Amino acid sequence: MLTTSPPSAKLLQLLPEAVVQTDALWEITYLNPAWYKLTGHPVAAALGRSLLEFVHPDDIGTLRSGMPVFRLRFADADYRWVRLQPHPETDAA
Repeated sequence: MLTTSPPSAKLLQLLPEAVVQTDALWEITYLNPAWYKLTGHPVAAALGRSLLEFVHPDDIGTLRSGMPVFRLRFADADYRWVRLQPHPETDAA
């Protein structure tokens, strides 16, 4: 049986696309450095906050319902359209 291991944290750090991990309540639990390059928001300042804080108020319901296209607030206070490629995972919690 062939098994594959998940990408290493080092590989995630090198990706040019932002990798965002949240818990079930949308709290950000992981960001790679591309988050800062894309949004201008420092990674350390965004960790532990709700991803929904960065979403345009009119798009929160859309994102929660599973629509992956929404407006994200960038550090310059402008909103820009972005697209998520969600990969939901569940665990015992």
